[in-house]
Parts: sequence; structure tokens; C-alpha cells
Amino acid sequence: MDSSRDRSWKRYDGLCLFVSLPTLLIPPTPTDPLEQAWLDYFHTPAAAELILHFSDGTTDHCPVGEFFRDPEAFESQDGLALELCQGQILDIGAGCGNHCLYLQTQGSQVCALDRSPVAAWIMAQRGVDCIYQEDIFNFKARQFDTLLMLMNGIGLVGSLQGLAQFLAHCHHLLTPQGQILLDSTELVALDTDRSAYGGELSVAVEYGGRCGEPFPWLFVDPDTLERIAAQQGWFSQVLYLGPEGQYLARLIRAQDTTAP
Repeated sequence: MDSSRDRSWKRYDGLCLFVSLPTLLIPPTPTDPLEQAWLDYFHTPAAAELILHFSDGTTDHCPVGEFFRDPEAFESQDGLALELCQGQILDIGAGCGNHCLYLQTQGSQVCALDRSPVAAWIMAQRGVDCIYQEDIFNFKARQFDTLLMLMNGIGLVGSLQGLAQFLAHCHHLLTPQGQILLDSTELVALDTDRSAYGGELSVAVEYGGRCGEPFPWLFVDPDTLERIAAQQGWFSQVLYLGPEGQYLARLIRAQDTTAP
């Protein structure tokens, strides 16, 4: 491996104490097609793509390079969200670290969080200074001023129930004046199936002829986000609305609600 990529993997422990861990020279073994795609692209960038199979019968194609983009290729909502980041930042579902790397160049204090060991390894090699490999629902290490969730990042909560649980958990993750910056997409005809919320889907990722196991993913419309946020003590405001239903929202604590 190119020695220029050998970097220390660091975490914040406590408030702002860096603890250096040994450099990890050998990547973890990928356990699914998405991790394999990330690792292949990291070693040899190529015009490969993921095929996303959704439970509503639709498919989407995503270039693997989207997870390794330069700031010039960020979406409009990404750029706005990054401008609004303040204080200590936690990038949830950080993937391969694009947004963390950009924020570091701006002098921001940012930590990445991703449950994937392959993602954590790639971020360490790319130069992300602060990495937590953890499931967000189990993460309790410290508090932050900004929680960042981009690339349809709120989807990882999986369901409306998961959204409510996540927003309740955020009271413990954010400082009193903290904010959540998240994006999602309002799907067309969310009410086609009245027995279930149309944005609660499962998705299976295909790469290199191999299709992984489906996992839950949530697309939540702004009105539903606002309603569930209010139930959990948050005020939600849409800051950007794109032409295809994508949007960026900012959540802050409701004025008459104290953290549990």
C-alpha cells in the first residue's frame, strides 16, 4: 500500500482528548457489496456503479465515485449544510468521509461516525482525524453542537418509529443550543399504500453482479418530519427544497421543551 496513505486513526474520548490508535495497514474484509464497492474504488478509482433495488419495485443507479467526491461536486443542499455547521460537529453515517475532509480544511472540529469498519478504515486512510465506528443508536461518547446527516442521511433510521427514537436520542447528543442538519427526499405518491407510510422502504445494493441483503431505509417528507420532530421536542425548518423533492432541514430544540 502507498505509504502516503498510512495515517493514525484517532478518536475523541471525553471532551477534546485525542487518543491515537495504531495505523491500520490491512483493511477489514468487506461483508456486503457496498463495502466491497467502497474498497475497490479506494484502491483503484473506476467508473463503477451501485444498483439500488427498492422494495417498491424501483431501481436507482449510483456511481461509486459519489462517495469520494471533491467539494466542487457536492449537491446544493450539501454546500448549504456545510456552511451552517458550527462548533463541535458529528457527521453521522459519514461513509468515506467527503464532508469531514472538507470541514477539516475549513478548520472545523468534526468527528465522523459510521457503523461500517470498512468505511472507518477508508476514512482513516484518507485523512479523517476523528472517527467513531459505532451505531448511532448506541453512541453516547459526548455531546456536539451540530449533528450532520447528508446524502439522504436520515434514511439510516429506517422507519418513522426509528426517526422518533433517533430524535429522542439526539437530546443526549446535542448541547443545549445545538442543531441537527439533515436531508431527505419527498417521494412522489407517498400515499399509494394507505396501510403503510410510503417512505418506509427496504433497499438491496447490487455491485459487481452480487446483491446484498435488503435493509430498511426511510424517505421522510417535510410535513411528517415536522410532526414527528415536534412530538420529540424539536422545531423543524426546511432550508432548501430541490426540484426533485430533495430537501435540507434544520432542527433545533423547541423553545418550550427542555432536554429529557
